[in-house]
Amino acid sequence: MGRKRFETRRKILDVSKAYFTDYGYRDTLISDIAKHCRLDRRTIYRYFPSKESLLIHITAELFDDFTSKAMEMDYQGLEKPTDKLKKTFDFYFDYIQKNPQMIQFLGMVDVYVGNNMYDKDEFTALDQHGKRLDVILERIINEGQIKGCMNKNHTSHDYAVTINNSLIAMSTRTAIYLPNTILQQQGYAWKLLRIQGELLLDSLTISND
Repeated sequence: MGRKRFETRRKILDVSKAYFTDYGYRDTLISDIAKHCRLDRRTIYRYFPSKESLLIHITAELFDDFTSKAMEMDYQGLEKPTDKLKKTFDFYFDYIQKNPQMIQFLGMVDVYVGNNMYDKDEFTALDQHGKRLDVILERIINEGQIKGCMNKNHTSHDYAVTINNSLIAMSTRTAIYLPNTILQQQGYAWKLLRIQGELLLDSLTISND
């Protein structure tokens, strides 16, 4: 991709992200994005075939930043898998507090795209970021199962997928129905997000007492 094409694509994404954030997905028009970018609508469609595609690409970038930082977490000094898992959950919620847009955009995808996404490849690419999170948890849980401090009722993979889906789904649902909870990090729904992480950790932990 040439520099000019890259810069045009970047501008379209940045302007679209601002419009989606300020006006919501439904009330954002491609014509508004094109006008702000000083481009023809047809030019927008040459880069992104639909408004759904724009939303998916923006959300994928936000989710990629989250998963990339999660993969860089340092567990040095933590011997217990339960402590590693707690640190991972703490990272999840700390990140959401500082970067509420990721959850907001995941919520938009759930509401306005979902099964209506005609380009399954784009949706699959977004899902790959979530699978990177599964790998992180799976390794920790597998270690805990080997050491005998975590349940073996299910495979480490099944636990990891279920936990990540539960945490992300609840966060996303909160962003959809109670957006101020995510933006202001307060209220009972936000408290429930934290409690859910604690419950999931408790359900996995085997006491050595």
